[in-house]
Parts: sequence; structure tokens; C-alpha cells
Amino acid sequence: HPAASSLPDSGLEENTS
Repeated sequence: HPAASSLPDSGLEENTS
């Protein structure tokens, strides 16, 4: 999964922002 910078970090994506 790409990092969804538009979504909060719910652990579902690689986004740690």
C-alpha cells in the first residue's frame, strides 16, 4: 500500500505521519 498522506496513520498504510 502506498503512503496515504491524506489519511491519518491508522496502521493500515505505510504512512507514519
